[in-house]
Amino acid sequence: MELHTLTVYELSELHKSGNSTAAQIQEALHKRIKSVDHKVRAYVRRVDSDKPAAGAPQGSGGVLAGIPVSIKDNIC
Repeated sequence: MELHTLTVYELSELHKSGNSTAAQIQEALHKRIKSVDHKVRAYVRRVDSDKPAAGAPQGSGGVLAGIPVSIKDNIC
């Protein structure tokens, strides 16, 4: 299963169930961004880090606990 193909809901359920950690999700999404962003140029700035996200422990937090997010700035 490729994590970058899952919806936020699916990632959240995977994280809550303990079948994936916040660090695993973050790593998968960073790899995907690095592999395609040179073509689509969706990100103006990325913060790449070797340290995994702290994330929320499995089964805790709100709906987006452990899910990386991006903010789109489309103000002209």
